[in-house]
Amino acid sequence: MIKAKSEINRLLKLAEFDIDYSNDFHELDDLSKLAAHVAGTPISLINLIGANTQWSISNHGMDVNQIPRKYSICHHAIKNDVYLELNNLDQHSDFKDKPYVKGDPNLRFYFGFPLQTTDGVNIGAICVMDRKNHSFSPEKIEMFKIISEEVIRRLEYRKLVKELRNRLEEANEVSRKVSHDIRGPIGGIIGLSQIIKEHAEDQ
Repeated sequence: MIKAKSEINRLLKLAEFDIDYSNDFHELDDLSKLAAHVAGTPISLINLIGANTQWSISNHGMDVNQIPRKYSICHHAIKNDVYLELNNLDQHSDFKDKPYVKGDPNLRFYFGFPLQTTDGVNIGAICVMDRKNHSFSPEKIEMFKIISEEVIRRLEYRKLVKELRNRLEEANEVSRKVSHDIRGPIGGIIGLSQIIKEHAEDQ
């Protein structure tokens, strides 16, 4: 029951970002590329984990936008606050039958670091993958932490910009409505003043 409640809270936190997954996230592409460079792997993904879907909002070396959550390794990475490192995926009971392990691109290595919001909720993970095994030093793992924090900062910034645009549009709409509502009475007053003036001139 606690786990279910925690997952609901996690999904609510993800929903707060109000992400349109049909949009491009080019501002994150340098980070996914940097993660692959730091890791020395050909593949890097920045993934957000929804209720039933893993959404890849930036990718390097693998053209993928979404997969079912049940096929996701990042789904396992977000369950803890620490990184998840896996070698020999083809020998791991939980992953050996995944389509990207069993078939092309025949992945053998996975490393994922949670994307954790400032209030401690894991909404996704940044991961790197390869066809051969790796072992990362503490220094590289710290760099992944820094990259993951920068991903969250940019998502927060995108959220803030969207909120400000919405508020500006609402303010403009109110301004147009008020202007329209005032224009009618003022027009009536001007018309009445003109009638009174003409009537006075006729006296």
